[in-house]
Amino acid sequence: MGILRVIQYAEAQARIRARVGDMPDTTQWRRVSDARDLDALVARMRENGLQYWIKDLPRAPDTVSMEQHLKARLAEFFVELERLLPRHRAAIRNWLQAGAGLIFLDQPCQWRLWWDELATACRRLPGDERARLIRIHAMVSEHLYRIHNASPEMTADLDLEWQWRNELASKLRAALGGNPFHIGLVMVYGLLQAIQFERSRALLVSLSRGWEPPDLLRGLA
Repeated sequence: MGILRVIQYAEAQARIRARVGDMPDTTQWRRVSDARDLDALVARMRENGLQYWIKDLPRAPDTVSMEQHLKARLAEFFVELERLLPRHRAAIRNWLQAGAGLIFLDQPCQWRLWWDELATACRRLPGDERARLIRIHAMVSEHLYRIHNASPEMTADLDLEWQWRNELASKLRAALGGNPFHIGLVMVYGLLQAIQFERSRALLVSLSRGWEPPDLLRGLA
């Protein structure tokens, strides 16, 4: 690897690790999830590191426009994530672009197929990066399999699903340790942000509809 690429990798890693460090911790999430009206929730999200998802959110939006806004923000995040990837890793970049194309489609099976294609996209990566990415892929696949094969009683318990998601987030954060790695680091960052997105969406939609907010932090100390 040339010296310029080494420097670029180091800069990207430092930037991504700083972003992960800026994500809200459990205490901040409890403060956010304790909000009981939409205005208070939006204010607390801004104060606790979640402003990305509510940037340019219209005041007092209905649920439909809020969902559209959140999906648009997620699509923009996919673009930002792609920019963090090395230019010469075309297969991974193409795979990520394909995922961005699914955001506005309500087809869970298509998301699962897309995720499974990651194993193919990382075949030409150097050994260490490929091994790390395969481990990350296995973590998420195990989580998806767990949800897919849950009993009807478990499937109906949405708070339990959040507990499983929190367990996945803990495993992903643990994967940040060890030797520096680039593509795997980008992937972990993207997955952690996806969980932030899901939590934010669940709270915003629940309060906009007048529902009881879910227990997003179930299983966390």
